[in-house]
Amino acid sequence: MRDGARWARIILAVGLGVLGTASMVVQPLGYLADGGSLSAALSRAGALDLVFGASRAVHVGAVLAAVALMFRPAANAYFRERP
Repeated sequence: MRDGARWARIILAVGLGVLGTASMVVQPLGYLADGGSLSAALSRAGALDLVFGASRAVHVGAVLAAVALMFRPAANAYFRERP
């Protein structure tokens, strides 16, 4: 992507945006879909669980921001300039 390859941007968007995000949210969403309660999970969570959950949320946010930034007008101009 750094060299302006259009295919790399698409692969990253699909790989990170779809597959990467899905791998981070399937387990928590599955827990909630099975009738789990967020308040119950938080009440029995230890410090390590809370740190892991926070890092997961930050990771998902960073991935979504990166995918969105790859398609901003400035990025589109960058990819149009490249062969």
